[in-house]
Amino acid sequence: IAASDWVSERRAATVDAVTAPGEVGRFSFSVRAPDATGDYSQFFNLVQEGVSWFSSPPDDQLQIRVTSVANECGSVGAAWECDGDSRRRCSGGSLEIEMCSAGCAAGVCSDGPVDADGDGHNTSVDCDDSDPDVYPGAPDPCEDGVDANCDGNDMCGVVTGPDGSVPTGVDAGVGSADDPSDPGADPGTMTIAGGCAAGGTSGAPLASLLLLGLLAIRRRR
Repeated sequence: IAASDWVSERRAATVDAVTAPGEVGRFSFSVRAPDATGDYSQFFNLVQEGVSWFSSPPDDQLQIRVTSVANECGSVGAAWECDGDSRRRCSGGSLEIEMCSAGCAAGVCSDGPVDADGDGHNTSVDCDDSDPDVYPGAPDPCEDGVDANCDGNDMCGVVTGPDGSVPTGVDAGVGSADDPSDPGADPGTMTIAGGCAAGGTSGAPLASLLLLGLLAIRRRR
């Protein structure tokens, strides 16, 4: 149908088989809806090879009703395009929408976090997803060259904060002012900026001295 005022009285048709007069036959024909939206009614005769199929008065003509609607796709083309956390395209005159749970980039749904090494921690938190022994909270032998617990440190004797950083004023206990290769003043000590130190055995002589002083005071009484 070219327009709402289309006035042709005949339209070409095809039939499945020759049908004798008075019998029921099947035929097919095509129409094209107008570009403008709206409802269009058409009356016409069908003809084949110059023989009129409907040659009776106009009231017996074939009538069809065509409804032309707006394109559902709008300006969306056949290629996928991102729309926030989804992507869309026009397929067969219909708008096709697909959600992208991990986001969309350049018309392609992004891959979500994966756990390739099967350690129960995906790539959003696992600093080495190719090693099942590396994950947040894993045992982390110090100074082996592997940050097994993903805290950003692999040194011995380091006290880290909640974010894995070394707080200001804390000495890692490795090296000294006199000898940088010295592992520390005393095993098990932790030096704080300002000069204070605490150790597992360094307080023993002081405790003995206090005990002797207390016994002497009691004897004098």
